[in-house]
Amino acid sequence: MTIPEIIKKYREQQGLSQQAFADALVHIPGGDLTKQSVSYWENGTQNPGYYFLLVITLLYDDWRRDMALECLAVLKPELYAQETLDA
Repeated sequence: MTIPEIIKKYREQQGLSQQAFADALVHIPGGDLTKQSVSYWENGTQNPGYYFLLVITLLYDDWRRDMALECLAVLKPELYAQETLDA
């Protein structure tokens, strides 16, 4: 699965517009998200940053964490494989 597919999947599963999705993540440090940011992620123009995704995994134990882990597995598969081995 690609980053755009992952982002859209989680946004749609939660029944959120792009703006509401951005709002659900906006209070994360460095997370000045807009509807445009989410649109860029969904069309593949940009990817969420590693720091941003890592912070999500530390702050949440819900759909946001699951989404971040799926994105990290695509962006840095070697790290995800190591985490799985260490578990």
